[in-house]
Amino acid sequence: MLIIPVFVSSTFRDFQTERDILTGRVQDRLNETLRPYGARMQFIDLRWGVDTGEMEPEEAQRRVLDVCLDEVTRANPHFLGLVGSRYGWVSQDTALLEWTAGRAGLDPERARDCSITELEFAQAGLWDTDATTSPFVLVRDIEGQAPIGWQDADPARISAFRQQVLSRWGETGKVRSYSVQVAPDGHWSEVGQQQFEDLAVELFENTLVDQARSTAHAGPSEEVLFRGARTRLFGGDWALQFLQMMHQTRLSTVVLGGPGSGKSALLLAFERLLIDSGSTPVTVILGLDNRVWTGDELAFEISQQLNKRVGLSLFDTGRGDPDTWRQRWRDTMQGALADRSDLVFIVDGLDHLVDSVAGFWPLEWLMQRAPMSVSTRSEAHGQLLKMHNFQRVVLDSIPSSDVREMVEDWERHTHREIGGAARALIASKDRTPLWVELALDELLDIDSDDFASIATEEDQAGAIARMLGDRAWLIPDDMPGAVYHFLETSIDSTDRAMARAAVGMLGTARIGSSQEQVAQALRISGFEGNVEYCVARLFRSLGGQLVPSGPEGRMRFGHQIFDHAAASFSSDLTHFALMRTYEPELHTAIETTPKWAPVESVQFAAVEAQWKAMRQIAGAFLYHLFHCPPSQVPEDAMSLPLAFDSLPQTTEYEVAVVTSLLHLPYAMDHLRALRHLDTPLEAIRTLVASALQTPDPRVKEEVANICAFALENYVTRGHRVDAMWVYLHCKTLTLLSRFASDPLEAQRYLHAVQKVVAPLLEASPNNRLILTRLAAAQRQMALLFAQDGQFENAETLLENCLVLLLQTAETADSEALEEGARTWIQLAGVQRKLSKDGYAAISLEQAQEWAWSLRRDGDGPSIAHALVAQALELQAEVWKLTAPHRASLLQLVAAEFIYAAQRVPFGTRFIADAMRNAMSLAALHIERGEETEAYQALLHPTKSAIPLLSEADAESWNELARAVEMIDRIGREASSAGVRQWYTGYMRANVPRMLAQASTDQPPIEAIAIALLAHDALEHILRQAKDREELQRTQQALAEVVGHLKRFQSE
Repeated sequence: MLIIPVFVSSTFRDFQTERDILTGRVQDRLNETLRPYGARMQFIDLRWGVDTGEMEPEEAQRRVLDVCLDEVTRANPHFLGLVGSRYGWVSQDTALLEWTAGRAGLDPERARDCSITELEFAQAGLWDTDATTSPFVLVRDIEGQAPIGWQDADPARISAFRQQVLSRWGETGKVRSYSVQVAPDGHWSEVGQQQFEDLAVELFENTLVDQARSTAHAGPSEEVLFRGARTRLFGGDWALQFLQMMHQTRLSTVVLGGPGSGKSALLLAFERLLIDSGSTPVTVILGLDNRVWTGDELAFEISQQLNKRVGLSLFDTGRGDPDTWRQRWRDTMQGALADRSDLVFIVDGLDHLVDSVAGFWPLEWLMQRAPMSVSTRSEAHGQLLKMHNFQRVVLDSIPSSDVREMVEDWERHTHREIGGAARALIASKDRTPLWVELALDELLDIDSDDFASIATEEDQAGAIARMLGDRAWLIPDDMPGAVYHFLETSIDSTDRAMARAAVGMLGTARIGSSQEQVAQALRISGFEGNVEYCVARLFRSLGGQLVPSGPEGRMRFGHQIFDHAAASFSSDLTHFALMRTYEPELHTAIETTPKWAPVESVQFAAVEAQWKAMRQIAGAFLYHLFHCPPSQVPEDAMSLPLAFDSLPQTTEYEVAVVTSLLHLPYAMDHLRALRHLDTPLEAIRTLVASALQTPDPRVKEEVANICAFALENYVTRGHRVDAMWVYLHCKTLTLLSRFASDPLEAQRYLHAVQKVVAPLLEASPNNRLILTRLAAAQRQMALLFAQDGQFENAETLLENCLVLLLQTAETADSEALEEGARTWIQLAGVQRKLSKDGYAAISLEQAQEWAWSLRRDGDGPSIAHALVAQALELQAEVWKLTAPHRASLLQLVAAEFIYAAQRVPFGTRFIADAMRNAMSLAALHIERGEETEAYQALLHPTKSAIPLLSEADAESWNELARAVEMIDRIGREASSAGVRQWYTGYMRANVPRMLAQASTDQPPIEAIAIALLAHDALEHILRQAKDREELQRTQQALAEVVGHLKRFQSE
């Protein structure tokens, strides 16, 4: 990363404001301009940063002079001189001036009677005779009376110096004059500050951009900046050695850690090590741009990075047909990886995958062919990867000795020294790298008010050191507290009320906000005055903690911990204001985005990117709208139909995005407006798909009713009834039948489906969509028959459903395959009731065949895993009397249900199914006297469920509690020492992790039961502890369980 230094030279006392503006707002604006070129600039401001605390006066003066002139040389040719009405301090030590000048290559005789300021100008070329140097100089005139101490009593020296500067550089066009009105206390008006800021930006912008543009940087600018900020690894040598050792044995690794713990720095250090050792790392860093990171996007980026690393041209023209993308990627990558044993894949930031575990598919394919190292904040990801034999590296704080090394490295790179007191405080404890970064940012934020507070101190260096030490002492030791302190400090940089609201908006905004959007949102919230100025100052004060989040200058916090802290500053108006700022952007996106593009066209990739951007905006609009009470939003101002029309439901993930929105506080209140608005069919289709996916029956019923009204309203408004309308109407009526108050009402809904589809089927008897919907309605009717004990009628109706579905089988349509698998499973259940176990077994084989077709080697909907599990579960029941393979079948069933729970959106309901089958398997082993196998049957499912428990329902917690109770019974009664040892480890390590997933607001009763059981079990283990280490580990686990019990009891 290119860092361009610019030296600032002036007298100090009278140029505090200019230096504040330069090192703050001007530097931030210039860095925003340089960002696309992967470069940054930095003003060198030596008001502080030269540590002379323990030096004798003469040695201290020499060090200050040396540093000043060395820094001018380092920044060459970038120099900004500020000239006012003071000539500056002249040292009485002429020998020191001569020695320093001679060392810097200046005329010692001429330096005998010079101020430090003139020596800096001389080093920049003032005394030269050639025309090779032409720095920028700003000459200031004060309008009216100057503050005390801002003018020399004898103006002769400063007048001569001004004339010398004009004579030397006046004709270059780089010497500019400005005037300003200054209050007696030295403060400027905001207008004056803004004018100086604009002038300074105008001076340097083109020059710095030209240098940045001429300096080639490898990779996208955001990646260059990201890498440039992580060139050193502190406190992670042990982890780096571990990654190297795992690589030598071709084992994959996952790096876990909280925000700012050094995960990225570790992986980038590992990348450099691999390059040095002759390996070829292929690195993908997620979250650096505005892309929506899914598994498909990750796969594409892996192929693009592989192209850059080894000179290939995979998918250079885009991905092509989304339906066949995954298989084409595998086939292409298979050829690219052939005979390339040197490749190592690195993926940083898996927690950015919006489809979470379902997005792991490219990793699951690659991990079988090449070693990998990945990072994530998610414990759920860590647990899943551990089951794929990934070795874990957990990062937390770095030791205090490494903290000190990190601070000293920062001092070397910034050419500033913070002094012994601040350095000692920062390095007094183990810290995370992010904490250290925030602390140093806090110390950098010294302005004219701070210098004014120590103006009367004789020992300025000592006063600055004490001030920095005091600032460091005020920073909280905990990470959330440090983040909150940083935000409060940034808020104090401008109008406090306005800045608090703006920070709340940045923390709450779904997809980030630009400065203009935040300013607009503040005005909507009722703020007046110079809102734009306040927002600009705040953005610059937040600095490096904001990262780009899309087009039009949108920014967001780079660490999730900042979002949580910033959101605490939001108010009741925050969501409303953000919704209103996104609304016009949504309309613009809809108007400018093509509705369709052929997959084979060269424009498809660009149009697809536009679709994704539009979906982001639509999702953000709805997210904030559904947080607003209806009283805040006039019904005629809502853009609901347009927003839903922009959210297609072609994949499980896209449906899940909308489904999650339906669970927001005021979603149903706003959605009811769709009953009377002109709602496009595509919008209704999206809502119906979400209603089918949501696990909340209240939401499911409400949305189905809204869709039924919207469909009737669609016809009332004169729109033509087509196959899509019939398809959606059938889906809605079938869904409503589930919530009918009695069987007769449900049957009326289902008969209505047949009535609706009849005309269309006459005209088009092979319409796949309509046949599938008719079969779904008949399957629901069969369920009603079965509930009423009419099993023969149910069987006949289900067989008719299959006849309909078999007409669609050749298309291999996902919806038809899913409906077919469900129908075969339901038919098998009915046949069991009729004692037709042989037929049931055949039906279940068919169900598995349809479900496996739906899976498409893992590329199909993840619900296929649940359908496979349900078929196998019934098969285990059918085979109980006739087959000896029930144990292996139950093990497979539990594994499939866990897989479904991990991948199906809102699929944690399958945890209960997994636990039931695991307990059945364990009971089977217990009957055979196989206690080791019984314990292992429960171990994997219960451990795999832990990361999912935060979203689990009461039934899942209940079944988990029964499974843990069974593990406790097996462990206590085990005759095998190995099982007893496993049981001890399980209770100490896994049960506290389970309890940590339970909600604090409303902890499940079953979680309390698990905690009580674990408390009793750990006390039992404690009494039998045989050594000190075992005793300590058990006491620690017991303390964690007691802590969770207290947390639950407080509620």
